[in-house]
Amino acid sequence: MGDFNQLVPLADSLYARYEAQGNLSDLSLSIVHYRSALTLAKSTPGLSDDARSKLLGNLANVLSIRFQCHGDIADLDHSIECHLAALDFRPPGHPGRANALSNFATALLARYGQLRVQKDIELALKHFKTALSVLPPGDPARPIPLMNYASALFTRFEHCGDVSDLNQVISQYRAVVDACFPDNKSTSYYNLANALLSRFNLDNDLADLDLCIEYSCAALDSLKEGHGDHPLILSGLSTALMRRFERRGDVTDLETAIKHFQSVLELRPPGDRRRYLALNDVADALVMRHRQRADLLDLELAVGHYRAALKLLPLGHKDEGMLLDN
Repeated sequence: MGDFNQLVPLADSLYARYEAQGNLSDLSLSIVHYRSALTLAKSTPGLSDDARSKLLGNLANVLSIRFQCHGDIADLDHSIECHLAALDFRPPGHPGRANALSNFATALLARYGQLRVQKDIELALKHFKTALSVLPPGDPARPIPLMNYASALFTRFEHCGDVSDLNQVISQYRAVVDACFPDNKSTSYYNLANALLSRFNLDNDLADLDLCIEYSCAALDSLKEGHGDHPLILSGLSTALMRRFERRGDVTDLETAIKHFQSVLELRPPGDRRRYLALNDVADALVMRHRQRADLLDLELAVGHYRAALKLLPLGHKDEGMLLDN
């Protein structure tokens, strides 16, 4: 099995190499060595609670990453067990307790996304809230669990439909934006914009839609060039512009939406698994413009994009019906 003081650095280095090179065998080996180290930790004298907690956290993290790669729910279950065990070594008053609570809640939320067990999301919300309770306003560590708490609430809203959850989501995301957390500025703006669009879809309040567009633009402005979230945020902005065109009839909104959707399509080159969605979005916008101008070219282009999108889908894909209807 080896020596504890050799196993942990070996596991750390294998994980670091996986992050640098992406070789899954390195990730699996790091898990083997972290597990061996955890077994030896029980009989290793003088090992601090912080060292045990860190080891459990590292094992939990690599298990979670392997779950994301392979989808084996057993890895996620074990990750949750490790996060829970790590909490025992970070009791109330420990400076690392908020982080441990947040990590445990994040893993529970991931499992809820797979299995839809209500207990998981309720526990996740409870632990995110507890993490926030030990981080005073202004603490630089507060925005991340605040964002995670809001995301968990939004997930519950999407599956349960409680509007009070959505209102709380918007309130929490506004608090994240107000915290001026530079590393996640674009994500904060986008999350708030997305929640506002969801509320607009429920109550048709144009003030929410205007704010959605404003925050989507702010999210784009705060992105670094070439950032991977650029097409996602640009697509969200375009969708909101189309909704506003439907309500106010300002052709500028529609033209801007088409322009942005076409930019998203360019950012989803052949081979990108989301290209069919970008093709569908451009086609939808072109159909809308055809209804305004009766330009047959728009209709022909839309049909071409719908057909191209259909060709990218495997037989029986859940979105096949949507594209066929279009």
